[in-house]
Amino acid sequence: MSSLWQLEDLTARLALPSLRGDVALATARPGLAQLVLAGQELGKARLLTVELEHPSPADGIGAYVRQGDLVATFEETPARRVRVQAYWRTAWAAEIPQLLAGVDLEVSVQTSLLDSDPRLVVSSLVSAAEIWQLDLAGKWQRLPAQGDVSKELLPDTGTGCLLFRTWGDGASYVEMTHPADFRAVRLSGEGDGTNVIRPLFGRDLEKGVILRSRIRGGFAPRAIDQAVALQAWLAFTESPIPLTT
Repeated sequence: MSSLWQLEDLTARLALPSLRGDVALATARPGLAQLVLAGQELGKARLLTVELEHPSPADGIGAYVRQGDLVATFEETPARRVRVQAYWRTAWAAEIPQLLAGVDLEVSVQTSLLDSDPRLVVSSLVSAAEIWQLDLAGKWQRLPAQGDVSKELLPDTGTGCLLFRTWGDGASYVEMTHPADFRAVRLSGEGDGTNVIRPLFGRDLEKGVILRSRIRGGFAPRAIDQAVALQAWLAFTESPIPLTT
C-alpha cells in the first residue's frame, strides 16, 4: 500500500509532506476535504470534488491505492447511467520542486447503454481574496471581485488555469483543466469562499466509448505563485494522457 494514501472503509487519507486531507468515497461528492497545508487547517475548503449527484451504493464502489494514486470506481446507478472512474494522482508534483503540494484528478466515464448522458462536474471550494486567470497569451489577468455574482469563463477568453491567493500570506492555490478538456469554469460565491465549477464532457456517450478529462490542483509559495503556477501549467499542457490500467 502507498504510504501517501491510507484507505479504510471507503475513506482515503492523503499524507504528503506539506498537505493532508481525506476523500470520503461513499458520498455524492467525493473529493479532498479536511485539508491541512503546512500545519494550517484550511477550514471548509474542498478540492477536486467529483459531483456524482447520485452516489453508487457502497457495494458498487471499488477503490485501491497504487504508488501515488488513489483509484475509485463508481458503478452505474438507475439515476446515473454512467460508470465513473476517478484517479487522484500525486506523483507529478515532484517535477516542480518549488511547488508545496499537488494533486491531479483524472475522471473517465463509460456506459452500458447504447446512448447515455455523460455530463459531470468537478468542483472546488476555496478562500480567495484575489483570483487570477492565465490568458491565451500566457499572461496573468486579475479577475474582478465577484462576491455572490456568478461568472463563467470560456475557452475563447482565456485558459482554464486559475490562481487563488488564499489562506494568509503563505500560499496560493492554482487549479487548471487540461486545454484538451477545457469546456468552461464557473465561479460563484459560497459563504466566505468561492465555488469553482468545471463541467466535463458533452451530451452523448455511446456504449464502448470511454471519455476522459484531467484537472490539476496545487499549492505554491505566495511570493512566487504566478511563476510556479505557470510552470505547472506548461508541464500539464505537455504531459501525455496517463495510462489507467
